[in-house]
Amino acid sequence: MGINENVQKASKWSLLTELLTKLMSPIVNMILARLISPEAFGMVATITMVTSFADLFTDSGFQKYLVQRKMTDSQELDKDTNVAFWTNLSLSIMLWFLIFLFRDGLAVAVGNKGLGNAISIATLSLPLTSFSSIQMARFRRDFDFKTLFWAKIIGILIPLFVTLPLAFVLKNYWAIVIGNIAVNLSNAVLLTIRSKWKPSLYFSFLRLKKMLSFSMWTLLEQLLGWANLNVAIFIVGRFLSPYYLGLYKTSIATTNQIMLILVNAFSPVLFSALSRLKDDSESFLEMYYSFIRKTGFIVLPLGIGIFIFKDLFVKILLGSQWSEAATFIGLWGMLKAINIIFGYYSMEVFVALGRPKYSVITQILELVVLLPVLIFTVPYGYKAVYLSRCAVVIWSIIIEMLFLHIVAKISVMRSLKSTRESIVSTLIMGCVGGAISQIYDNVIWSFFSVVICIFIYFITMLITSEGRKIVKEFLRRD
Repeated sequence: MGINENVQKASKWSLLTELLTKLMSPIVNMILARLISPEAFGMVATITMVTSFADLFTDSGFQKYLVQRKMTDSQELDKDTNVAFWTNLSLSIMLWFLIFLFRDGLAVAVGNKGLGNAISIATLSLPLTSFSSIQMARFRRDFDFKTLFWAKIIGILIPLFVTLPLAFVLKNYWAIVIGNIAVNLSNAVLLTIRSKWKPSLYFSFLRLKKMLSFSMWTLLEQLLGWANLNVAIFIVGRFLSPYYLGLYKTSIATTNQIMLILVNAFSPVLFSALSRLKDDSESFLEMYYSFIRKTGFIVLPLGIGIFIFKDLFVKILLGSQWSEAATFIGLWGMLKAINIIFGYYSMEVFVALGRPKYSVITQILELVVLLPVLIFTVPYGYKAVYLSRCAVVIWSIIIEMLFLHIVAKISVMRSLKSTRESIVSTLIMGCVGGAISQIYDNVIWSFFSVVICIFIYFITMLITSEGRKIVKEFLRRD
């Protein structure tokens, strides 16, 4: 089977996985947001900040190494996989032990004294993810996203049978913590059972040294990505109340759940495909532009739609107690759509080309702006923080576009051309939607306005031959 056929098949399964996951996640969050207070979500944000940081080290960047690297034969791949697995498992156990010992100090450091036990229990997931992350890399390398789909389906059902019942009983953050552990356990068991590769007692420090020369750059990029994502959570948690921390974290998480459905589906497939095409620059670029064309078809109208109908979005997904989050959610959705098209895939591009240091540079350039901006604005309150955070997104788009052009010769103009029909249709839809949404201020009219916007978008897309081609390309099942 050729690379294009593999990509189409993998994209279908990966997209289906993300669609089902993201359709279920908002439903679960809709219920949780009505059972658990914003303050409790703020505590979960603090716990997640610690666990996600530790989890970066348990992967150590090996997952992308196993996907990207050319191997001479299956034996070499199995040896590298064993080295990656035992390294990850050892690191995860050591990190969990250290977190357990210093759990109370960590809780104080992140601004939530008394969360020490919750943090130590939540990080029990670390050894579990050391199993699943390596298995995922093997499946992605082989474009076997069908197996990942079925594993994810089981994980989707766990919140229904674990998290939500616990939330009804406990009505606090423990429901989410225990539910997350159950999901990670499920992934570890199912992927290990389904995998052709099983851990064996093999290790080589020479191989580890070779792998680290690539993986350390990826690890550093992931650490900086974590910092860019969580530095605001840390600052808001330290200087504002748990209520505003919950608003901030949940606004971003809820919007990203919707906006990143296609991106999360396409990113692993795109990375696997670009890794195979890195020696063929023309095919490499064609593959990249094809992915942003498909992504833009959905995320551009979605981002503008969230901005226009932000109040409806919040009422449906979170409830009335989250109304203060509406403006941030609207701005974040719109800017995220632009970011996805013009820079979000940059890490996949840089790592696929074997040049992950450029992804590190872009993360550093974002962080050196983000940190002082947040420190300066947090004394002025929650609104100043989220407006400044949105402004930094614009900065990140600029630097990502610049380095994509420098490293991979990816042109801003060609990116615009690839998504031209979607951009024009989105602008028309946005103008109409912005006007009609002001006629009446009620939920029924808002729903009607959304339907009108969807209709207008598809009609304008189908007017031109290129627009019809994009629609057919996206809906194609083969």
